[in-house]
Amino acid sequence: MKTVKILAIIAFLAAFSTKAFCQDYKNIDGLKYKIFNPHKGPKPVLGDRAMCDMLFYGESDTPMFNSIKTHQIIPIPIQALQFKGDLMEGIQLMSVGDSAEFQVNGDSVAKLAGPNGHIRAGSKLKYILVLRSISTKEDQAAELKKQELKAAHQDITDEDIIKDY
Repeated sequence: MKTVKILAIIAFLAAFSTKAFCQDYKNIDGLKYKIFNPHKGPKPVLGDRAMCDMLFYGESDTPMFNSIKTHQIIPIPIQALQFKGDLMEGIQLMSVGDSAEFQVNGDSVAKLAGPNGHIRAGSKLKYILVLRSISTKEDQAAELKKQELKAAHQDITDEDIIKDY
């Protein structure tokens, strides 16, 4: 298990080190981004779920979350944009296998979080993502149907399904 973790981290760093210093950020509506070693293939669209490895850095590049360290794949539902420069716009530029860095304006996120949020005005939030797979609306509907059938035939509760998941 430790070997897998080390190899994943090495691969993750290698993906960024090869182009990190020779590629400038691109900009879409205030979202700054870099896509490293882009792949061809379908991209997530509205209603899909992007299954990603994620590193999240808060203000002053402070590490806040690392899904590789916690052995989690993060499902990110692709939703309508909430503001200009929304992370959703950047994820929709990725294909399976792509790794990318996104810088989101903290002011926009702070407005969504409201007065109880912990994001300072003027801050930049950094997300590093690797898109592992895309779950389409059809995939999600089929999975839900499968779970419903399983529960109906085995007297399994929703709580059992969630625990099993």
